[in-house]
Amino acid sequence: MIFDTGRPTHYNFYIYYKRIEIVESFKYLGIQLYRNGNWNRMQKYKAQHASFWLHNLFVIMNNDRITYITKNATL
Repeated sequence: MIFDTGRPTHYNFYIYYKRIEIVESFKYLGIQLYRNGNWNRMQKYKAQHASFWLHNLFVIMNNDRITYITKNATL
């Protein structure tokens, strides 16, 4: 992936005589990489995702039907 912050570059890359498509973003190992190298969108996405799962964890741990011993065993 080519990261460019200025004017868009127009390179043509080939593998076995087949042209490779130039894309605005690419997902690699669960991380979305953007062409301009900016991490703001990815950081916001990961923060929202973590907030969602943290909320679910608090709902489960605040459940009255779960005993204190069970809560400590899961940690």
